[in-house]
Amino acid sequence: MHELSVAESIIETVTRDATERGFGKVNRLSITIGELSMVNVDTLAFALEHLTKDTILEGASFNLEREEARGRCRTCGEDRKPTPPFFLCPVCGKGLASFSRGDGIHLDYYEGE
Repeated sequence: MHELSVAESIIETVTRDATERGFGKVNRLSITIGELSMVNVDTLAFALEHLTKDTILEGASFNLEREEARGRCRTCGEDRKPTPPFFLCPVCGKGLASFSRGDGIHLDYYEGE
């Protein structure tokens, strides 16, 4: 249930930045959630909706998008969707060197006034 701490972090970050920019209200946020981040999108949406009460984000709409994971193979260099549970390259079967996307949470943008 780390969605609560993720939601708190998003709210704190946006509130601080929006306040520094002189915004009195945030109307919309867009957030990308990597499939390997272990964040449940529905739970995060619920947490955001309830934790933003009495903040400058209260009533804002949240666009939460799931991002597919991709990884680069250290052997053949292919950038493909990894195969769980061992995250092997689907082309050569060797281990992936790194994930190129889908392993994090990104605040893409917010809009306010």
